[in-house]
Amino acid sequence: MITIVHSSDWHLGRSFHNVSLLDDQAIWLEQILQQVIEQHADALIIAGDLYDRSVPPAAAVALFDQFIERFRCQSQAKLIVISGNHDSATRLGFAANQLKHKGIHFITSFDDMLEPIIVSNASGEQAFVYGIPYCEPLQVRHHYQCHVSHHAQAHQFLVEQIKATLDESQSNVLVSHCFVDGASGCDSERPLSIGGSDAVAWEPMQTFTYVALGHLHGAQYRGAKHIRYSGSPMAYSFSEQHHKKGCCLVLIDNEGLANVEQLPLQPKRRMRVVEGRMAELIEQAKEDPNADDYLMVRLTDTHAIMDAMNKLRSVYPNILHLEKPGMLGQIPNRPQANDQIKQSELSMFADFYQQSLGRELTHEQRSLLTELLTDLHKQDV
Repeated sequence: MITIVHSSDWHLGRSFHNVSLLDDQAIWLEQILQQVIEQHADALIIAGDLYDRSVPPAAAVALFDQFIERFRCQSQAKLIVISGNHDSATRLGFAANQLKHKGIHFITSFDDMLEPIIVSNASGEQAFVYGIPYCEPLQVRHHYQCHVSHHAQAHQFLVEQIKATLDESQSNVLVSHCFVDGASGCDSERPLSIGGSDAVAWEPMQTFTYVALGHLHGAQYRGAKHIRYSGSPMAYSFSEQHHKKGCCLVLIDNEGLANVEQLPLQPKRRMRVVEGRMAELIEQAKEDPNADDYLMVRLTDTHAIMDAMNKLRSVYPNILHLEKPGMLGQIPNRPQANDQIKQSELSMFADFYQQSLGRELTHEQRSLLTELLTDLHKQDV
């Protein structure tokens, strides 16, 4: 049985709302390493977007360097990485020829794409792994002097180049970083193109024993259960708060694909959205075992609250974003009479005045403010 751990979209070095996620990434890197060791994996596949940007921070490179060192010392598995749309293929492929002799394989060029990486186990069973580095249609057109105009055509052309070299009596694994038509995306993914022209078809890939996909951060399959996204190891947006993050355990025997299982990863902090009134949220934080999670808070209070962020951070220290739909609810998305608008503005100013100075507006102050608002709205007409 060939055992492969499939992961993708590590985005090492990523920040979220100006907060570095390197400490969080170090936690699940250790968990992935332990999964490789415990499962006696023959290979770990990273299907693109190893780093979050083409020139990654030095600390992110150092973190991956530490991972590789421990990976080589503690497991016999091969490490196979393709470049994604966030990576620089040239930088990622540096020293690749030397590293492959150590079982570390970076697939970053069209030449690499056609050379299979043979993954074997102690029993002599084998699987042939092919990777398609992320590339733009223009790169395919220029390299092969072929007529491709969008991602679907370019991707199918590259798949066909690989299929022409296959020994179909063997187990063949394809690794690709792409957006398969009809799959579900989320807020943290960078679009590959504008207007939906980045979608590729799953049908050309279906003859492979297993297809390890990257780019989409939610674990899912498309077209057939062996054409699968592992998803990112952690949430990178609040839209992913309900995702079950992990990596895929892929088992291949002499008959082909035997099983695919999602191995869970436990984050240091989750991404969560919490909603409610200020007093309710502060009270519930006392009993919240995960108060250190990364939070987006939606306040439903309909009156102004001074220094709301710092008040919430006294109980939820990792609030990254604050919304106030309760305040916006005072002005529905429909035309209003000036008297209604003036009343909303008057109420908000009264709340601000009371919280700033600790006393209510006097009757005379309210009258003057009402006159001022009336004059301002007359100027708007």
